[in-house]
Amino acid sequence: MKESSIDDLMKSLDKNSDQEIDFKEYSVFLTTLCMAYNDFFLEDNK
Repeated sequence: MKESSIDDLMKSLDKNSDQEIDFKEYSVFLTTLCMAYNDFFLEDNK
């Protein structure tokens, strides 16, 4: 993954623009990622 891609990801996760990913921001990201994986695997099993 390119450094610019990582920077873009970090900026998109940092909703309050304080240059840190807090627990709530991380939790929202992780939950969204889990839901996306779940949807992917549910579609794959059909």
